[in-house]
Amino acid sequence: MQVQDLSEPADTRFFHVLQGADPGAPMAAATYLQSTAGTPFDGAQFSTVAAYFPVSSIAPFAGTTLTAPAGVHTALVTGLTPGSGYSVTLTQNAGVTTIAITAGGPSTTDAAGVLAITF
Repeated sequence: MQVQDLSEPADTRFFHVLQGADPGAPMAAATYLQSTAGTPFDGAQFSTVAAYFPVSSIAPFAGTTLTAPAGVHTALVTGLTPGSGYSVTLTQNAGVTTIAITAGGPSTTDAAGVLAITF
């Protein structure tokens, strides 16, 4: 599959959500998400999962603050250094979870640089 913006903009990101389902089963709607502070991340929420990725693959990570809407219980943060530790602070207010992530800490990314956070 090839995805291309034919206008060839200088800054383009595509995030696809693929879902498997039984015939006739409804698909979970995806909602666009953005970080609120620190290194910019974009993402999407679908069902109880939110997935985030850095806006720039070459920008150094200087910490980030993400929000997860009510109903989200798992956040997947990609584009981090594989096998590295991060500190994660969760704050909940009116059902919305704020996730603050900084380098160095006990939460470790997998071999692909994905930090899985369950709350």
